Amino acid sequence: MKNILLVGTILFTLMFMSCNDAPKSELGHNKNEVVSKTSKTEEDVHDKEGHGEEEGVVELTMQQAETIGLETKPLEERNLGNNIKVTGTLELFPQDRANISPFVGGNVRSINVIEGDRVQEGQVLAYLEHPDIISLQQEFQEKNGELVFLKQDFERKQILYNKGVSSGKEFQMAQSKFRSTTSSVNAIKSKLRLLGLKIDKIADGQIFSAVPIITPISGFVDEVMVNLGDYVAPQTKMFTVSDNSKLHVDLIVYEKDISKVKLDQQIFFTVAS
Repeated sequence: MKNILLVGTILFTLMFMSCNDAPKSELGHNKNEVVSKTSKTEEDVHDKEGHGEEEGVVELTMQQAETIGLETKPLEERNLGNNIKVTGTLELFPQDRANISPFVGGNVRSINVIEGDRVQEGQVLAYLEHPDIISLQQEFQEKNGELVFLKQDFERKQILYNKGVSSGKEFQMAQSKFRSTTSSVNAIKSKLRLLGLKIDKIADGQIFSAVPIITPISGFVDEVMVNLGDYVAPQTKMFTVSDNSKLHVDLIVYEKDISKVKLDQQIFFTVAS
């Protein structure tokens, strides 16, 4: 009986231990499974995120593309090497740059501009004075007064000649003197016009002591070549005036690049200084 009780106690103890071990084993197994599943899920997320960054693809629907104004075109071949580099200079046409000089010699009495000033066509830049200028006006007044007398004498003798009262010789002499003096007066008038003097006022007896130096174009004064009191000989450059609004670029293109130059092409240029 005592032996039976001992065996029963041992069996009960073994069964109890077996029951305790089973839940622990199952719990540990389940825990490992949860950890394993969690790790796997995180790896999947990282894999998906890494895969998305590598692709770098943005997908748009047709409606989205139309909303943002996206346009697509087929691929085409283009030659990106058509640009050519050339050298050149900034230039003005001859009619847009003026070297201004006097028709007669004289001393500079006044200068009305400095370099950089903007001037208009017909503006007075300086005045020159010289005794010869006064003498020319006096000669005009004398010849012009003589012409008035010769014209009256010619018309009178022409009438007499037509009536047969005067001889042909007297009429011809009067005609010759009148024509010769007329030519002289017209020549002096032309000189006075070149000097910029007013002929009608000179004919009325007025004398100008100086002549104006006038710019023939509008633009900017580039150079002033004289000082007050300087004697300036005829055709000596006194001023330079340029119309820079008509500045253009003269480019030197090599023969091998001529075929690449077309009408209305854009040109980009820089200046050295």
